[in-house]
Amino acid sequence: MALLGGLPMPDDSATYVDEIEAWRRKLDDSLRREEGWLALVGLHWLRPGMNRAGSGADREISLPAETSPEDLGTFVLDGGGVRFAASSGAGVTCEGQPVTEMALQPDTTGSPTRLRAGRLTIVLIRRGDRFGLRVWDRESPARAAFPGRQWFPVDPRFRVSGTFEPYATPRPIQAADVTGSVQTMQSPGEVAFTLLERPLRLIAA
Repeated sequence: MALLGGLPMPDDSATYVDEIEAWRRKLDDSLRREEGWLALVGLHWLRPGMNRAGSGADREISLPAETSPEDLGTFVLDGGGVRFAASSGAGVTCEGQPVTEMALQPDTTGSPTRLRAGRLTIVLIRRGDRFGLRVWDRESPARAAFPGRQWFPVDPRFRVSGTFEPYATPRPIQAADVTGSVQTMQSPGEVAFTLLERPLRLIAA
């Protein structure tokens, strides 16, 4: 038996290593998805009113010239919602159907609207009071060229068990996200554990 985190754990290091390596492969596969980070080519925050999108030089939302028409359409932020009006001939679709004009659902609904135009996929995101557009290129060269991440060898010494200690009532905590925004979340408690003979705590979120 190995004693980790102050609690006895089965000495199944080989299985543990296999599980971590499988998890790492899953992460790399996630990066290569059509809407993974390797395909992301744009993040654009919308201003109130009209936001014209396309590869044209005067567009508020500048899209890659090699994948976008000069005039894709207009995103209108008004009254806490966003509508999109496609330009004639832009070839924008949603769920396989041509788009002329429609209200967009953000990612916070769990079922965001996905606009497609050629190689591009565009999704409305909401972070607090801000709305933005994430843009992916399904044929991004980075997806095919990605060799996989380099990792340190798995070290079973860092496999620990902890004890969850709930708060009497959840506490608000703030954390930065990948967009640079600070999000407020509710933490239900903390996890106490020992690592390399050091007592440590993690705030759960």
